[in-house]
Amino acid sequence: MTSKAGIEQVLKEASMRVTQPRVAVLAAVTANPHADTETIISAVHEEHPLRPASATTTTMWCAAAADIWRMSIVRSERLRACTPRTITASR
Repeated sequence: MTSKAGIEQVLKEASMRVTQPRVAVLAAVTANPHADTETIISAVHEEHPLRPASATTTTMWCAAAADIWRMSIVRSERLRACTPRTITASR
């Protein structure tokens, strides 16, 4: 998942829309394996300076819900429910 095309394919296989901020988040995670959240937010901020930290963490949460980090892409209802409104409501 190191190339932009590879990241886009992973998002598509997970039934997630391909957006530049999502690609940036997954690229940052790929480039910084085992990094903490602040490191990922900083890396994304370099490419997308106007992207709020909360949006980056939401993207990371959605990717985790889609099992993207383990590369075992499974289509599931979790993705359809993955919106900022439902994340806030579930806390």
